[in-house]
Amino acid sequence: MQDEIQKFAEQNVESYRTKITVKQKEKPVAFEPFDLNHTESFFQDWKSINRIMSFVSYVRNHHPALFEEAYQAALDGNR
Repeated sequence: MQDEIQKFAEQNVESYRTKITVKQKEKPVAFEPFDLNHTESFFQDWKSINRIMSFVSYVRNHHPALFEEAYQAALDGNR
């Protein structure tokens, strides 16, 4: 039985090794320093995220059934 398991494992590992390929990126990602415009954009995004989370928190506290249904639907969509 142990030999059969070992043989099965070796066959499957070899089939996966041939399917996996790693490619190098063609060009490195350029680093751009942050300036005031980037910082302002970051803070605007952060404020937007805070507003969204306040809304989600309100729905969770005042309409828990709706929140659970929407949350489950979001999880099912990501699978």
